[in-house]
Order: sequence, then C-alpha cells, then structure tokens
Amino acid sequence: MQLRTHVMFQSGVAAEAGAFYASVVPGGEVVPTSGFGGSVLVRLAGHEVVLFDSPMPHDFGLTPSTSLFLEVDEAGQVDDVVGRLLEGGHALMPVGEYDFAARFGWCVDRFGVSWQVVFRGSE
Repeated sequence: MQLRTHVMFQSGVAAEAGAFYASVVPGGEVVPTSGFGGSVLVRLAGHEVVLFDSPMPHDFGLTPSTSLFLEVDEAGQVDDVVGRLLEGGHALMPVGEYDFAARFGWCVDRFGVSWQVVFRGSE
C-alpha cells in the first residue's frame, strides 16, 4: 500500500510543473512511470507527488487550503525555495520569522499550487 499526493491540472502543464518542482526542491526528481496517461510522478523530499493533466474540464480548480508542506533543514532554504516558487506566483504569507517557526513562507506558484515551506529549528 502506498499513499501519494495527487495534483490535477486542467491546463496541460503537469510535465512542466514536475520538472520545475524537481529543480526547486533540493534532491527532487522526476520519476519515470507508466501510470495514467497525462501523469507525471515527482519525488520531493522523499514523498511522491502525482501531477496529472485532466483530459476533461472540471468546474473547480486548485485551492490554497490544501498545500504541499515542505520542511527544510536550513533557514536559508526557505528563502531559496519560496523565492523560486514565487516566480510567476504570489505570496500568501511572506517569508519571515513567525511564532510557530524560525523561518516560514506560504505561496501559490505559477501553476496554482499552494506551498508552505518551513524551517522550525535553529542552525
């Protein structure tokens, strides 16, 4: 049994998004798969995410209430990762120090996917 995160696009960008995410998250990779047509599998921080291009339109889109939540090992990685994700996207909570984290940023990338990136501890 395996649990994966599934993100469905309606604009034919799954492969582009997968390559971008694999380049943004340290150690990320696109994993060859023979899954559903129109799908791309990426491994990000040891977690597999299926990115899927829906062959039919739907009356819904992505929502920031569901996010990819990435915990990083160094405070500077928050700035690096969120900075890359903000290229063509927008911030929901700017990178900074918060009561719950030493460094945190929340954004929606250019593909519409919500990301929360956190460094909890001290270096």
